[in-house]
Amino acid sequence: MVSLNGSGINGILNTASGSKMKITSVPIEDIVRNEQNEYSIEGIDSLAASIHDVGLRQPIEVKRLPDGTYQLIGGERRLTAMKKLLEEGDTRWQMVPCVVSNPPELDLPISDELKELYALTTTNAEQRSKTDHDKMLDIQAMRRIYTALKDAGYPLAEYQRSFIATNLNMSESQVQRLEYLDGHLNDGFKQLMAAEKLPSTVATMISKLPEEDQAALLQRQREDPAAFNTGTVMTYLREKSKAAEEQAATDDTGAELTVGKDFIAEIRQQVRDIDFLLSKGDRRIQKARSAKLLRLQKQVREKLEDMFEVIDLGVKK
Repeated sequence: MVSLNGSGINGILNTASGSKMKITSVPIEDIVRNEQNEYSIEGIDSLAASIHDVGLRQPIEVKRLPDGTYQLIGGERRLTAMKKLLEEGDTRWQMVPCVVSNPPELDLPISDELKELYALTTTNAEQRSKTDHDKMLDIQAMRRIYTALKDAGYPLAEYQRSFIATNLNMSESQVQRLEYLDGHLNDGFKQLMAAEKLPSTVATMISKLPEEDQAALLQRQREDPAAFNTGTVMTYLREKSKAAEEQAATDDTGAELTVGKDFIAEIRQQVRDIDFLLSKGDRRIQKARSAKLLRLQKQVREKLEDMFEVIDLGVKK
């Protein structure tokens, strides 16, 4: 049995199925979508225009079913675009060029369902541009396949993340980022990602927040979807921080704190570090950073004054 490494399981798919593939024209009404395909299919209008102008550059991939119809494996966006053209009167797409394959004949110790899922995932990985949500679905699928192969005793040469990255043409760091996103993002925001209504940068920021904060932000998104962006998240966090500070200022139930000289030891050490740095000579600060440094100096001075006031109001022991 061949070990999965290097080019990954793709080599097995190509070797096992290459001789069994053929290209044929299939009536468009005989092609049924694959229920395991949960990918987004945005941008159909532009794709249809491209197919209308230059034709179909790559046939779609299907599997023949016992009833004589064909189940789609790869190319749902292209098929949807051709259906749109046909509805608009372009009869060239009554017959669709297809690669007919039989994924269950792959020599792997997993179920036919997983073989089909593998073929669907890898075919689309190579033939289309995917959203981060699509890639998250791919990672879920590959995790299922990896677990099934491992449970069956298949000789895997890679650990799970490397296996996923190899077979989906991703870097391991990208897989790690998307796994974190999938594991920590609120389901409501995942649905927005699937609909391409939430940028990945905003989704990543939200995924790092506790569930209660994500729920509150989801409510804000539903109240004003058009205005929801990174600024909305930052505003929410500032409001939450301010509310926490106000609550702490009015909360008299906290435990007492005894403050001695050791209380400022850490601050004193940080000042010494800065003093040592400057003892080597004056330093010129870039204009863009000098304003920030002066702002920080002012903030430190104000915070120290606040600390002095709090400590001064304390009771001597």
